[in-house]
Amino acid sequence: MKRFFLGLALALGLAAPARADVTLTMNVAMPRASSFFVGLQQPWAQLVEKESNGRIKIAMPAASMAPLSRQWEVVTSGIADIAESPSEYIRERVKLPEIAEIPFLSPNGVAASVAVWRTYEKYFAKANEYKGVHLIGFWTTGGNNLQTLKRPILKIDDFQGLKIWVATPNMAKTIQNFGATPVLGMQMFDAMSGGIVDGAVAGKGALISFQLSRYTREMTFFPGQLGYTLQSFFMNQKKYDSLAPEDRAVIDKFSGEFLAQLGSQGFIDQDNLADPLMVEYHDCEWGMPVHDDRKHFEFLVLEGAQAGLSWSTVLHKREGYRRAFSNFDAEKVARFTDKHIEKLLLDPSIIRNRQKIVSAIRNAQAFLAVQEEFGSFDAYAWRFVDGCPQLNRWTGDRAIPATSPQSDAFSKDLKARGFSFVGSTVIYAHMQAVGMVNDHLVDCFRYSEVQKA
Repeated sequence: MKRFFLGLALALGLAAPARADVTLTMNVAMPRASSFFVGLQQPWAQLVEKESNGRIKIAMPAASMAPLSRQWEVVTSGIADIAESPSEYIRERVKLPEIAEIPFLSPNGVAASVAVWRTYEKYFAKANEYKGVHLIGFWTTGGNNLQTLKRPILKIDDFQGLKIWVATPNMAKTIQNFGATPVLGMQMFDAMSGGIVDGAVAGKGALISFQLSRYTREMTFFPGQLGYTLQSFFMNQKKYDSLAPEDRAVIDKFSGEFLAQLGSQGFIDQDNLADPLMVEYHDCEWGMPVHDDRKHFEFLVLEGAQAGLSWSTVLHKREGYRRAFSNFDAEKVARFTDKHIEKLLLDPSIIRNRQKIVSAIRNAQAFLAVQEEFGSFDAYAWRFVDGCPQLNRWTGDRAIPATSPQSDAFSKDLKARGFSFVGSTVIYAHMQAVGMVNDHLVDCFRYSEVQKA
């Protein structure tokens, strides 16, 4: 009889209550057009919901539940489950990761974010500065430049007498050391639109996110970036602890170094939308089939120079490279001597990295050997895709791979021929640039245009 009732209970689903889905409330304190939301909060929420098969739902109220300066409190009080906060509002609690804000630290936000996260895990975590919340992760903005209302900043003396809006005390010290007066404690848009300041330290994305494009006249870029702004992303500790183990595993999967890369790359992507050179390159050049050897060599030089940097950085130095490398004439570059190398190392219009400069010269020599063997570098390169562009059908940026079997083979063969700075990732970027692969998204207007070319 007992077996009968047990079997009946199991049949009716009464043996144990089904685990309920969980809804996590994420507070959104920044504009939804900003990189903070578009680059991190929105894609992170989508990843969590998808990975959990819908068990975890992320609710985002239409209006912020607290001022930007109170995101820590809105989470610790349980009003919201998840929030992000700029470092300046939790500076009394969290001090060690502020090393991310040091100017000229790193070539881009992704490199800075990953480096600081690894440093945190190895050295800073034991200090327990995030006590009271569950730290999902932190990241830096894409990198700051100087946006000015009237005139460009070309040398340190140009800072004299200027008032510059800054987001953090650390940046205030830097601007003060440059000879300008830092302005803290007010909204960037109000300061710029009202003409209260002469400029602002911010990422390019601020032209869109904070509508500064109407006011910014000049932008000054700095090697290694003019500092970064650290952003922390955290969750109510009790809420995290209450999750089922499999749901905690989902949160953990998209935490730490993964989040550092996601957030910083999101900022870079948004920054690029505000970069006229990047827009022009995408709209007119990227992905168009190339069959000109000089253009092939140009991209090999530029992509080798990009290693460890952003494409935007290289693109802004393209004309400098054109002048320095004899309009990308491989025959002339192949004859460069040590005297040329020393001169190039003093040229601020290119990336002054000895290994990359020497590599470009040796690659020119290997490039000529390929031309001799195959008739042209173009004929050699296109063999790796059987002479026809590979047509992909990506619906989102994060689906686009960094390498492919074809780029692996291409890279391996180039290395065997004496080329350097031609890893599979670099070569996949080359294949994208010269149209050997069409990686425009299917809903991009360039997808069909490139396909017909």
